[in-house]
Order: sequence, then C-alpha cells, then structure tokens
Amino acid sequence: MDPHMFKLPDGKYADGSWELTIYITDLQVERVLRVTGDIHIGGIMLRLVETFADVTMDWSDHAMWWPDKNTWLLRTNSTLDQCHVMADSKLWFTPMHKTLRVQLPDMQLLDLPVSFSSMVFNAVQDLCKDLGIRHPEELSFLRRPQEKSLLKPNGKDTIRKKRGDRDRDSMASSNSADLASTGSLDGIAPHSPTPFNKSRSGTNTPGTPGSNSSFPGQNGTAVSIYSTGSSYSDGSCEGLNMSLTNSPQVPTREALDGLVRPKTFREKAIINKGWLDSSKSLMEQGLRENDTLMLRYKYFSFYDLDPKQDAVRINQIYEQAKWGLLTEEIDCTEEEMVMFAALQVS
Repeated sequence: MDPHMFKLPDGKYADGSWELTIYITDLQVERVLRVTGDIHIGGIMLRLVETFADVTMDWSDHAMWWPDKNTWLLRTNSTLDQCHVMADSKLWFTPMHKTLRVQLPDMQLLDLPVSFSSMVFNAVQDLCKDLGIRHPEELSFLRRPQEKSLLKPNGKDTIRKKRGDRDRDSMASSNSADLASTGSLDGIAPHSPTPFNKSRSGTNTPGTPGSNSSFPGQNGTAVSIYSTGSSYSDGSCEGLNMSLTNSPQVPTREALDGLVRPKTFREKAIINKGWLDSSKSLMEQGLRENDTLMLRYKYFSFYDLDPKQDAVRINQIYEQAKWGLLTEEIDCTEEEMVMFAALQVS
C-alpha cells in the first residue's frame, strides 16, 4: 500500500493530495493542480506546462513566484513541503525577465528586459554588459524620487509617497518576444516601444522631443531608447553606443519632470534612502514590470578609466555629475562649477 494512503471513516482511502492554485501571468488564467507535498517545484512546472499543450510558447524563462511570501521559488529540486507551500497558497508562473524602464545618468530613458529574479547586483551587471559599461560594481539602481509637486508646501521638506505606487496585488504579464507588456494587470498602461527591425532604416529628426528608436544591445537584446536631440541612421550597436557616448543636450519632458532639487539634508537623505538592496531581487523589493528606476553611480571611486574603452562610461559619469550640480544635489563652490563647465567646452 502506498505510504501516502490512509483509510477514511467511510472505508475509502485518501492519498494525502491537495489542490494547488497557480496563476499564469502571460495567459492571465489560473490552473488548479492536484499535488502532494513531496512533489518538487520542477515537477509542478512540468505538469503545468503540459496542460498548455495547444499553446506554442517558450516557457524556459518562467519560474514560480509566491506573492504572499514575496519570494521566488527558484530551487526546482526542492519539494513543496520544503518550501512550506500549503493548500491555501497561490503561486504565480511568470517570466523572470521583464521590461524595466531605466533612466541612465545622462537622463535618457530606456525600456530594457531585466531579470526580476536575480539579485540587483547581478541584474545591474547584465544590464551594463548590454550597454557596454565596464566595472558595473560601481553602479546600482535608485528609486526615482517624486516630482516637485509632491514636496509638502508647509515647509517641513518631506516627500509624500505617490498614491498607488506600491502594494500592488497583481503584476503585468510579460512576453519574452516583446519588450512591452501586453495585457498589463497592474492598472498602469504599459509602454509600447517600437520593436527592433533589422530592415528598418531612417533618421529621426534631431531635437524632436520623445523620439523613439530601437537598437539591439551588445548581446543581441533589443532595447528601446526614448531620447531627445539624437539622430540615428540605422538600428545598430554603433547607433546605441553613439547615443550613450554623446548624450542629448535637452532631456525629454518626462525626465525633466522627475527631477527633484533637494533643499535640506533631510531631503537628500530621503532620496538616498531609495537605493535598492543589492542582495535582493527587484520583485522582492516591490518592483513590477514597466516600473522606472534610475541607474546611477553609487561609489565614486572609479577604477581603470580608459578613454579608448570607456567612452560610454566616462560620458555617463560626467553627465551624472553635471545633473548633480544643476539640481544642487552636490555641494560645491562657484569656482568649482566654472571649472567643471570648462571640461564640457574643452
């Protein structure tokens, strides 16, 4: 007799199984599987995918997310009992790579596929590899500070949290073939970047606000660039590197609206409180698909700067320092500002 079987009062035998509810974010449907506690996570994923035999889709980037515990179930050889998954648990089967809107130090906005299951340190490392930035350990993700209108006018110099930004109980579905979310569940309209097309050619008009171009990253990853004052001849890595090396003089209106000029040390502390924990994933820190984060240099100790290899890196360092001066986030004298401005002229 199966050790999981036991006799009920009516004479029938029970196998100790129970129903597990799994929500598939891509298809926006739920599946109920009958499982036992000794089934491992990988087996659950396999059985779940087999229920969609009529759906042609690549499931290789998907993993289990447990919303109630705010954690990924990435150890596929662990059983449900080892993960403490019970009958009342509800899991999500969702892609690990989702679209994240990243603001670079030069204020350009890019829609990029980023791993939401890896530690932030590893996610930044992969992102910098796509952008051609060496020594990614110098950078990290910073939550975007609120707009100037969210500063309380009563003189207390505190920043209000935008209503509805956090504590979402659903996420946007992600398609590994497209950057933009289709059928977002989080109540926020997803961005719709133009997909990269190798046969596409054309030049954007310089100085046009919000010009939208798509280029592949250095690993063949398609990215969408929202920039101003940029001109590209084709969808190539050279065009992407050129846009990151020669930043637009005038950022987009969206980027400018997100600037906050801190007036007190308290406000600066509130902004710096937004640095993400490098040892946790984006999902574990409340980030969802199509959210916006700022990629910034966190440690101002730059190693092995080489003009031949670090054109993008040097430009991004300069741009971050420039906007730090313009927003008065960095304290300096007038003479130091004039000296810094002379670097741009030279």
